[in-house]
Amino acid sequence: QLQSALIDKHDIQLHIHPHWENAKFENNYWKYSNKDFLIGQLDQDPEIIKNITNTLFFKSKKYLEDLGKEANPDYQCIAFRAGNYCLQHKTEIILDALIKNNIKIDSSIVPGLVMYNEVNQINFRDVPQSPNYFLAPENGIRKASESGIYEIPIASYLEKKFSEAFSRFKFKLKKTIIGYGFNINYMKAP
Repeated sequence: QLQSALIDKHDIQLHIHPHWENAKFENNYWKYSNKDFLIGQLDQDPEIIKNITNTLFFKSKKYLEDLGKEANPDYQCIAFRAGNYCLQHKTEIILDALIKNNIKIDSSIVPGLVMYNEVNQINFRDVPQSPNYFLAPENGIRKASESGIYEIPIASYLEKKFSEAFSRFKFKLKKTIIGYGFNINYMKAP
């Protein structure tokens, strides 16, 4: 599928959810630990996090480039988006690993997004308000730099009441699906 996408003139780039590295398929279910979701919290020791992060980026980039070059000899993996937007926690280590692995672009920041739950610990409230800017390990995500990783923030829109936004989304989704001749039923999760 990825090779077909490249042949059809689409692009593929790096997107990592680190919890899948140690996931196990048991009794028809994937089992993983929530502690493996954040790259910057894969260990307590910053040196171990550096090694894990560099290895993960190197291995993932190599996989994509080996696969991609079969479909397009000019293909290069140069961009990254952190799974679950998790660029925080040891941000300096993550940015350094991206630079060491010749990743030139990041698109993980959602300006204004704040999310704390059992998986995510994100606070993008105080990021630069420019449409694009550079990130450097020594400055983290709060201050633009002269060089480093080129940040292309994810476009977002602040909805004051999430429940109202979700209700409008459900209505639009239902209207769209019914318009195509399908019906939709909502079920509560068990």
